[in-house]
This record gives sequence, structure tokens and C-alpha cells, in this order.
Amino acid sequence: MSRFKFFEEPPEVEQTRETDRIQLRLLPSRNHRFSIRYHTQFFAMGQKVTDVQTEIIWILKIVDGFEDGYLVDIEVENHEVFNANPAFKEMIEFSKAFNYPTQKLVIKLNKQGSIERVLNQEEIVERWEEIKVDVLEPLKNTAGDQELLKNGDQQFGDLLPSLKETLLYSVFFSPVLGEKLGKNEHLIGEGTFSSQLFQGIHVPYQIKETLQSTDSVGFQCSHKAYIEKTVGADLTKLYNQSYKELCGPKFSYEIDYQADYSFDLSTGLLTHCQAVFKEKANDGLYFQTDFTIKRI
Repeated sequence: MSRFKFFEEPPEVEQTRETDRIQLRLLPSRNHRFSIRYHTQFFAMGQKVTDVQTEIIWILKIVDGFEDGYLVDIEVENHEVFNANPAFKEMIEFSKAFNYPTQKLVIKLNKQGSIERVLNQEEIVERWEEIKVDVLEPLKNTAGDQELLKNGDQQFGDLLPSLKETLLYSVFFSPVLGEKLGKNEHLIGEGTFSSQLFQGIHVPYQIKETLQSTDSVGFQCSHKAYIEKTVGADLTKLYNQSYKELCGPKFSYEIDYQADYSFDLSTGLLTHCQAVFKEKANDGLYFQTDFTIKRI
């Protein structure tokens, strides 16, 4: 998941009625608060296995701007997780430790608004080592726990790949900046989703955008993801190995990602986003996350 002007200067906005062209740039600003809510559900054999709701408050600062992008600071003010299944309560509490290293992020966005670099990588590693010693190290007695720590070392040792595949950051830092063209759907970016059904699988996708409406203060647009049809065929063997016996022989792989955004032209920031991501193997086996993001 571009230039800045100081507050006293007018925002750089270009808008042409005839073509619906908009030039969207971030402007230097601080302490924008965002409410982020997402609801994650996992269904297997038609039964709800996981039902988790997460509420986060971000404080976002646009620190600086360059010819090729932006410097952005994110601080997590609050992070709450609510689990509808009591059986997973202990696991949810344990997983909160993994949020600590990324409570503060300094990132560089490219000129389209997607994450390009993590600038406080050293601090993230230090925070991971701190929480690993204080909370996680005593649990490394089993092979599973050792693997968990190993994965943490890899993830936090080089956070950028993980950020790029984390759904929340993909939604929030979608490549929306730059020139908005017309109302016809057009390609704006590509990336990979980290599969929630098949561990270790990275699904390539393309994002297409449609400009819905514009006015003097902002605009609305929608995003939709597309994947190659061959992706499902490549995953058939994995499905047969992992799920066929329990979930039946039918396998029809689909990814559905759609997001509706509202943006403020005076800051370049989103004001509201409603998004849904669904990864589906068949009607009884799928993973879905619904996002609601708004500036508060």
C-alpha cells in the first residue's frame, strides 16, 4: 500500500468536467484519526468456525512529500479484538502479542499511494525481540511454538512483504493517488493476496477502478480485484490433500474483492471505505472479511 504543499498554500487539485479527470495528491497534515472495523469469518462444511471482530483506531500523519511518494507515520491508538467463539479466546489473547511490534510504523508510499518501504524497520525488530523475550520465549518448548517464533523472526525481520499482503493495509493504502480517469473501469495496480485457505500460497491479482462521482469537495470510486482463471486449477491438488475428505469433492476457487471509497480532495485522504474480501473453495468452505473504515 506525489507532492506536498504546506497548509497555507491551496491544495493541488485539477478537475475537468468534460473528462472527469482529477489529480489527487496527499497534503502535509497530522493527527488524522481513523476508525477501522473488520469482521472475519471462516466457514467449513457450511458451519461457522471463526467469527472475530476487530476495532482499531489509527493516528495517521502525512510527514513529508517527495517527487516519487510520501512519508507517512501510523500509530495505533487502540486495538480491540472480540471473538464470538469462547473456545478461541485464549488464542486471540495470545495473538495480540504479535501486534506490539507494529504499533508504530513509518512507511514510504509510492506516488500511487501503495506501500513501498518500511523506514523504522530496525525499531520493529527491536520491539519484536522485546515481546519475544517477555511473552513468547517461555512457550518455545514444542515444535509448533518454535515454528511460530521462526515465522515471527521472518515476518518482523523484513516487514514489507507482510504489509503488502495484509488485507487491512491493501485496503487502506490502495493505489488511488495520481490522476483519476473517467468513469470506465481501468487498471490501476496489481499485487498478491496471502491465501487464508491455503497456507503459504500467494494469489496474484489486478485492481481495477471505476470513478463513480465527483464534486467540489471529493469523489467516490470503486475497486474490484481480478485473478487469473488458472489460479484455481493450480490449487486443485492442495484442495484434494487438505479439504476434499471433509468438505467434499467440489472445488471451484474464487476470490471476490470489492471496495467503495470516498475521498477528500483537500487532504487526499479517504473519508470512508466499505470493502469485502471473500476467498471461496466451494459453497461450504470460504473465508470472508468485511471492512468499514472512516475518518473520525
